[in-house]
Amino acid sequence: MNKYVVAFEKVKEACVSFDTVDELITLKELVEKATPKDVERTEVNELGYTHECPGCGSYVGTICDGIVHEDKYCCLCGQRLWWGEEE
Repeated sequence: MNKYVVAFEKVKEACVSFDTVDELITLKELVEKATPKDVERTEVNELGYTHECPGCGSYVGTICDGIVHEDKYCCLCGQRLWWGEEE
């Protein structure tokens, strides 16, 4: 569990008012975007993209001179991306 998830759980436990439900939903969405998700591999298309954002499905990363450049965040939805262990 990352620090954002831990902090969210503590805030959720402390908030018992129904007035805070909308704010908690928004906070949970922000925590989910800040938590890295695995990039999904796809086929190479005419633009050279090879992977999809797990949040919105848009293409992330590009091939330039045979090297995939790995974005840290999706430029459309802001989802933090995880490309796996560095080798």
